[in-house]
Amino acid sequence: RSAGAFMHVDAAQGLGKLPLDFSEFDLASVSSHKMYGPMGIGALFISSAAPLRPLPVLFGGGQEAGIRPGTVPTPLVVGFGAAAKVSRARLAADAAHSTGLSALFLEELRGRQVQFIENVSASQRVPGSLSLRFPGNDAMSIIAKAGDRISISEGSACTSGQITASHVLLEMGFTHQQAAETIRLYFSRYNTEINATDAAIALSEIVGR
Repeated sequence: RSAGAFMHVDAAQGLGKLPLDFSEFDLASVSSHKMYGPMGIGALFISSAAPLRPLPVLFGGGQEAGIRPGTVPTPLVVGFGAAAKVSRARLAADAAHSTGLSALFLEELRGRQVQFIENVSASQRVPGSLSLRFPGNDAMSIIAKAGDRISISEGSACTSGQITASHVLLEMGFTHQQAAETIRLYFSRYNTEINATDAAIALSEIVGR
């Protein structure tokens, strides 16, 4: 932005989990369900200092400053606002809780001699989130074997459900093979130490040592 670029940030994964300074953005997209609010609603932050304004792609009513016409879903808006208020109040507590659970999970894996690699260091990831690579184990195979024992995804949040390698991981410098061995987990406000331990036990049984 300091170089004159128009700055849009996908803040969906960070809002409610990291202290964000929106004054640094021209635009920012956020999502309600990522902070435990209702699904089906998000928001686009538009800075008053932004050099450009979004143009509408739909036309009709003048709702939402004429950018997106249509009846505003009041119950979802209220739920989104309530979730944001709670997340702001619990920001530090939630971060400490999720970080503690992810650390416990990794400790349990190491204690069971499971071979894995952390793709991102703790200081560079959202509290509670893990991107792990299990050399020699295909991520899709791990997910299939996990069944309903663990809720895990492959690749990155941007490419979950796709068969092709995550473009996010590839841009980070990982090979196609490494991307194919990567799974993603997140420990939330509502997870417990028992959940973290059980998940580690299940994964250790799936991938072996």
